[in-house]
Amino acid sequence: KANQQPSVNVEVSQQNGCVLIYMIDNGPGIDNAIKDKIWEMFFVGHEQSPGNGLGLYITKKAVKALDGNIQFQSEKAGITRFEVQLPVNGKSS
Repeated sequence: KANQQPSVNVEVSQQNGCVLIYMIDNGPGIDNAIKDKIWEMFFVGHEQSPGNGLGLYITKKAVKALDGNIQFQSEKAGITRFEVQLPVNGKSS
């Protein structure tokens, strides 16, 4: 794993009136102890992260504002997969 080249793959499809966006990376993974905290403002989950803890917070707010859903699956020191579902025709009535 230490010699593995970092990668992020993005896949987009349309299904049942929704746009599905998958983001898959091979980074350090998200530890079970912090899985509920990653959506919080200013939460930085990894000491090597150069971020300020706003990215996932803003992403979740934007997805919810568009009447969508975001979820993820992660393995410690393995694959992390985010799935975003957005309605095709914008916010539902």
